[in-house]
Amino acid sequence: RDAGGADLPCEFDRSGLVSVMLANTNLSKTSNGRDAAQDIARFFDLQGFRRHPRNAVVAGCVDLSNSAAVDGALEAILAVLADYNVQPKIWKLQKNSLTPRGGEALAKFTERLEYPYTELHISHNTLGEEGVKALLKAMKRNRYFPPVNRPVWFRGEKNDFGDGSRLMSRLERDGIKFCTPVPNLSREECNRRMFDSRRREPLVMLHPSFFS
Repeated sequence: RDAGGADLPCEFDRSGLVSVMLANTNLSKTSNGRDAAQDIARFFDLQGFRRHPRNAVVAGCVDLSNSAAVDGALEAILAVLADYNVQPKIWKLQKNSLTPRGGEALAKFTERLEYPYTELHISHNTLGEEGVKALLKAMKRNRYFPPVNRPVWFRGEKNDFGDGSRLMSRLERDGIKFCTPVPNLSREECNRRMFDSRRREPLVMLHPSFFS
């Protein structure tokens, strides 16, 4: 809470990393996103986080899932995260109202990161092929992606991009390698078996529903 007793949408997890928790809120208007961004900034200021490009704040999770988030709301929140150099390990953006514009905004944010995502959940939006490609290409261009021991768990299905197999076939020609989980194996075991730590490939692991 802030000095006035108002609840702020951030907390520290068990490992001591800050998380931004806005799931199931109302981000259906850009103004709502601006209000949420101001609350995030207030929390960071109270914690003594400085606005400086060399002071990275590694975040456990930024969760905006199921909040009816529109592109303008996401852009407002991305702006404040960039201002404080927040580097999320996990993004949860599923079940919102994001379009290719939102995908492009997140792609630009992704390109500047020095700490890679371990998970990016952005299913059940309307990013289209353009938005999904922008995100995957942004991760490919960023030399810090993927993490050193696993692909990024990318939940990008249900985004109005048509044939997932055809889309990934085109992206493979751009050097974007992917894999899917093996049935009856844990994701951690799949990571161990499939990830080439020397080549840092594949870039992403896709849920099978990406192709259905």
